[in-house]
Amino acid sequence: MSEEPQGTPEGFAGVPYVVPRPLAELGPLLDWLRAGRPAGERLDFTAGTALPDGRLDLCKQGLGARGAALVAEALSQGPSPVRHLLLGTDALGDAGAAAVAGTGTAVETLYLGCNGITTNGACRIADQLRASPQAQAQAVTGVWLKRNPLGSGGGRAAAELLESARSLRTLDLVQTGLDAAGATVLADALLAAAAGGRRIERLFVGGNPLGAAGAEPPAAVIAAGAIDELYVSAAGLGDAGALCLADALERAPYGRLTRLSVASAAAGNVCPVATPGTHSRRTGHRPKYIQYEGLRPARREHAPDAAP
Repeated sequence: MSEEPQGTPEGFAGVPYVVPRPLAELGPLLDWLRAGRPAGERLDFTAGTALPDGRLDLCKQGLGARGAALVAEALSQGPSPVRHLLLGTDALGDAGAAAVAGTGTAVETLYLGCNGITTNGACRIADQLRASPQAQAQAVTGVWLKRNPLGSGGGRAAAELLESARSLRTLDLVQTGLDAAGATVLADALLAAAAGGRRIERLFVGGNPLGAAGAEPPAAVIAAGAIDELYVSAAGLGDAGALCLADALERAPYGRLTRLSVASAAAGNVCPVATPGTHSRRTGHRPKYIQYEGLRPARREHAPDAAP
């Protein structure tokens, strides 16, 4: 793979500049993909590695959009052993992301972090999944989009992904520029999915400029029991945002939320959500895991109520 030119600035969220490798170097990998044979052991190619558990690790392999299209074409030529397609930091852009989402195969994991994908590209991923055979749309359980410049429109794109990938369980939007307005659109989609029996298990939205107002949408999702795990660290929630989440914990259905991460939330003298042992006074339930580093718990005159 070509090296990054010296002095080239980093892109969105510190993603390094990537020069696509010569397409000829993909030959051995493409031949293996077209053959459709499982990897009985670790297979190392000039570009990427295939593993017996169904992972095809092509992270930081300099595919570029054209290389991604060739990989997608090879995958689509028949039954494929690939279940987890890992394409982080590969300079895919919108075109490459759309290509790999349209293979028509039973890929379960699409890892697409750090690829310069915009809201338009994420919507194209959703379009490809929606238009793909039912087997593919039902197979996808995880879409990872961290450190792609989705911006506020990421909420709309995520909502479309939720609608098109009907078995989606994990959605990663870390450091994508999601703001409070986008989070509202996303929360509405999560609530609608849960009402239809398709509750998302894990949502990663940390590292985004949510602010206090941006705590309200995920709080509504928590209170409705529409999610199992929420990771919202380093999102500038502040005291007001942390208290908003704490109130949602009080109202959440018993046993539903199992993990909550609110580390580095720019909160000061807060609150139940920041305190080890936090639980709902209404139900006695508390998440199994609360990450609260970077928060300063409020002093209390009375100990929290004991769980029944």
